[in-house]
Amino acid sequence: MFKKLLDMRFIVGSIVEVVRTAPLLDPIELKIHNYLVALRNSEARLIEVEKIDE
Repeated sequence: MFKKLLDMRFIVGSIVEVVRTAPLLDPIELKIHNYLVALRNSEARLIEVEKIDE
């Protein structure tokens, strides 16, 4: 699973934006490197994030 995220360019320093969530919060749609990807919560839990202020 971790390799799959790396293949989708989820790497240290990448900016990830939450676009929307499903009504039951699974899956979640994210924007990374100018493309959209939907991840299950179990996959999204593998990503460590830090909130930045714009």
